[in-house]
Amino acid sequence: MFDEFSLPELVDLAKRILDRKGEEGLINYQVFYDACGCMGPSKGESLCSCKKAYTLKTNMVEIVAQFDEELAKRIWLAHFVKGLPG
Repeated sequence: MFDEFSLPELVDLAKRILDRKGEEGLINYQVFYDACGCMGPSKGESLCSCKKAYTLKTNMVEIVAQFDEELAKRIWLAHFVKGLPG
C-alpha cells in the first residue's frame, strides 16, 4: 500500500505513463515482480523504482483517481471486463 509521502511519486509516475503511452499504457501496465535489481529509492523519493512500479500496478485506480476520476473509472471498467469469463 502507499502513504501520503509516496502518493505524489506514484501520481507522477502514472502521469508520465499517461503522457508517453496514453490510457492504454495505464490500462495494460505490466510489472515484472521478480526482476528487481535496484539499489533503493532515488534521492528525495520514498520508494525504490521496483516498489513504485508494483504499488502503481496494484493501486492503479486509486492513484489515477487523484488526478483524473473519469480515467480511473475507465481503467477500473477495463480491468473488470478483462476479469470476466469468456
